[in-house]
Amino acid sequence: MDSTGSRVVVNEGSKKVLDIIIGKFSFHQPRSMSTFVRLNNDNDVYEVDGFLAMTFNREPNSFRDGTVIKGNTATWNKLTFNYPADSSFQIAKVDGKWSAGNYKIDSAETAQYLTRLSRITGSKFLDNVDTTKLSNPVYSLTISGKTGETITVSAYRDSTRMVLTSSLNPATYFDYKNIGKRIFIHPNSLQQKKKKKK
Repeated sequence: MDSTGSRVVVNEGSKKVLDIIIGKFSFHQPRSMSTFVRLNNDNDVYEVDGFLAMTFNREPNSFRDGTVIKGNTATWNKLTFNYPADSSFQIAKVDGKWSAGNYKIDSAETAQYLTRLSRITGSKFLDNVDTTKLSNPVYSLTISGKTGETITVSAYRDSTRMVLTSSLNPATYFDYKNIGKRIFIHPNSLQQKKKKKK
């Protein structure tokens, strides 16, 4: 079981709370599966229901929370984009319609963007980030809701890369390249798309 099993170690902070080896599986009629497991440094083997190997033979990052933005667009009433120089802008809901100040935006394009924005997840995590260099964001987006709740996503530049953070997932750092362009837009991208001439 040691050479063919999968060892799973679960830590809570610096404390190890589980150290288990998941071994081979067994198939029983009618259509039930079980897996043999044992605690590390223990000789007793247990048979448990289910095919656990499929659950645990994955990349460690697949178990991490990738939430960047998650929300209900119906409760949002303002998005504030803070960009370098004078390129910052806001999108606000006024009398049930979204507007962006001097920019003319299309309701359908805006609705599509907000729908995409309401469920943004990251899969490329950055570890060993020097948080002392994350003092002034290059870009930030603050989503404000009707009842006062806010979501803030910030992008920082360190010496070699762009790092993205979310108030919904504090102390988790994401690679900006994979998701930044989907979040930090220019208001022109919300204008009605011109139809191509045939």
